[in-house]
Amino acid sequence: MVAWYWHAHHGGLGLWLWISWMALFWGALLAAAAYVIRRRPTRASADPSAEEILAERYARGEIDAEEYRQRRVVLREQDREQTS
Repeated sequence: MVAWYWHAHHGGLGLWLWISWMALFWGALLAAAAYVIRRRPTRASADPSAEEILAERYARGEIDAEEYRQRRVVLREQDREQTS
């Protein structure tokens, strides 16, 4: 322990090991934080789907229940056709 302390504070190998480990630690921590932030789902920036827009219109009272059901059926049929 004394030898490490002596070298770390007097420019020996211990000092460079300490600096390297600290740089690696903070670099890894920043990289992990950037990864987590970038991988978060950003629902607000994504465009709403057609069904979500239809549901919003129904919730606002712009369309009645019957029209909502009819349009939802059409949208789901279109989805099935596109996926098959």
